[in-house]
Order: sequence, then C-alpha cells, then structure tokens
Amino acid sequence: MSGSTGLAPDDVERVARHFGAAEHEAAGPGWRFRCPSCAGWDFGPTLPLVTYVRVWLHGGRLPGGILGGAVCLDCGHITSPAAVDVPLP
Repeated sequence: MSGSTGLAPDDVERVARHFGAAEHEAAGPGWRFRCPSCAGWDFGPTLPLVTYVRVWLHGGRLPGGILGGAVCLDCGHITSPAAVDVPLP
C-alpha cells in the first residue's frame, strides 16, 4: 500500500496506469495496487506515490525505466514503462 493522503483520485489513476497496475483502490490513508502478473495487492511504485503525482505528473513528465516503474513484493514482477510527456493545464 502506498500511503499518500490528499491526492486526487484521477491523478492516482493516471500514475497507476503509467507504472502498470492492473487495478488500484483507496485503502485507509493511502492507495493499494494490484500486480498485473500475479494479481496480488503488494504491488506499488518504487518511490513514494506523492513524488509521482506532485513532482512528475504535475511537472509535465512521467519518468521511464525503473524510476517510473513498480515492483510486486509477492512475485517479484517489475515494470519499466517508457517516459511520457504530460500536457500541463
């Protein structure tokens, strides 16, 4: 589970799609993500979720590679997405 209160659900959805989560849901004070490989819920970003949203998504570019990816603590699956430019409002 990634604890990050105060993040907009739409922002979390966009970032979850970027790092390859099969599914996501609010869980207590944070969010949890489902692994696309084993369907376990111990999947998440390699850095704090707030960094993905407030620094990169709102900064105009989601990083690629392991920096922009996620890992599953159940099965060891790792994602390595391509970098994506995000249009700023």
